[in-house]
Amino acid sequence: MQIGTGVRPVATERIHSQGNLSQTNNSKDVAIKGQGFFQVVLPDGTQAYTRDGSFQIDQNGQLVTASGFQVQPAITIPANALSITVAVMASSA
Repeated sequence: MQIGTGVRPVATERIHSQGNLSQTNNSKDVAIKGQGFFQVVLPDGTQAYTRDGSFQIDQNGQLVTASGFQVQPAITIPANALSITVAVMASSA
């Protein structure tokens, strides 16, 4: 038996499949139907991608993920904003 060796992941899995969509009544929640990712910046400055669209506004007015990662390109919500509108952008292949 070893003590103090800590815990580490054995494997990670990338899941690119479509999850269930549900109405949240949170104007900052966004879903991606089909393929695609949201681009975020990690605390060390590296770029990362996520399909988790459970967004919130941090203390600086920045749109961030539930984990606190800033959405890229950066989106700042003014403190006096009364509402948020998300436009649907369709990409052509």
